[in-house]
Amino acid sequence: LWIYSNTWPATWSYAGDNVTIQFENNDTAETKTYNWQVSGKDSTVIGRFLYPDGTVVGSSQVSISLWSSNGDYAYGSTGADGTFNLPVTGGTYSASAYVSVSSYGAPDMSSISVPDDETVDLGDLALLSRNAQITGSSTDSNGSGVSEVYVYAWKSGGSYDWASATTGDDGNYTLYVTAGTWTVSMWISSASDANSGVSYSYLGTPLTVVVGDGETVSGNNFLLQSNDSSIRFSTVDSSGNT
Repeated sequence: LWIYSNTWPATWSYAGDNVTIQFENNDTAETKTYNWQVSGKDSTVIGRFLYPDGTVVGSSQVSISLWSSNGDYAYGSTGADGTFNLPVTGGTYSASAYVSVSSYGAPDMSSISVPDDETVDLGDLALLSRNAQITGSSTDSNGSGVSEVYVYAWKSGGSYDWASATTGDDGNYTLYVTAGTWTVSMWISSASDANSGVSYSYLGTPLTVVVGDGETVSGNNFLLQSNDSSIRFSTVDSSGNT
């Protein structure tokens, strides 16, 4: 068993382990009582998000998440004045922010130390322009471009960020990102390439791409293998019946 508050924003959190309660496997009715020890969210993390030009972001344009090693979690969005207010328990938190405006990304945010019964003000947090690009292609073994491949990338280390694109008819893609180190991977979003009707798989690993402010890093390519084999199987019960 484990518990969490079903109201938001929560006023308390449970930071303990899962609890196991055992009952005898018989026809005797049993009742057991367990008392949970919870902690009040008596501290607060506040701040304000700004666009790069210094104007404040709008209502719900940035969502921020905080989580700690002791199991506490807080989530909220900006108000009309760009501010946020997250009730938490005391502890050390990691943070991430999601920006709903596609041309901007979240700033790097280091770990946040929150004392008990205090308010921590992160101040003004400026969003980053997605003025850098990661480009590449998805091709088959013959060098032909494969369309409709979903390419996605994530950035970690200070703050989480995300970017995605779909390859065009020529197999090329462009990701618009902020400066930093990105991990780029792909997923074939349909059963087969829309142009050729051939089914493909990618057997490689994600790519690590370091991009500078305003820079374009090209040549981040994915080589796909055509699925020219098949596996057939059947399921049977303990008596061998299909």
